[in-house]
Amino acid sequence: MAWNEPLFNRAPRHPLSAPVELPDGQGRCRNISNSGMYFEVDEPLAPGALVNVSLVLNNLPTMPPVQLEAEGRVVRLDRLQGKIGVAIEFASLRFDTADTRAARRPD
Repeated sequence: MAWNEPLFNRAPRHPLSAPVELPDGQGRCRNISNSGMYFEVDEPLAPGALVNVSLVLNNLPTMPPVQLEAEGRVVRLDRLQGKIGVAIEFASLRFDTADTRAARRPD
């Protein structure tokens, strides 16, 4: 895998600007699809690494906000102006409503 390596068999992308929580910091989602997501960070992640991400999907028609928890493999890195673009391919996904997530939190 290399920087700016093209992806084939791409799923349709949906623009999304939302904060992304990572184990070692934060990023900003730029788009998402059924198979992965693209986000920006300050420091590069290792190509091929598995990374856990979490973000809240707001503004879903007729639904409360949904928490997305995912594990994905880093499949592409892009050098951007002052940031690093990271594309991940989802390995696993979990969705929770705000009520479900709050019920699981320890006191």
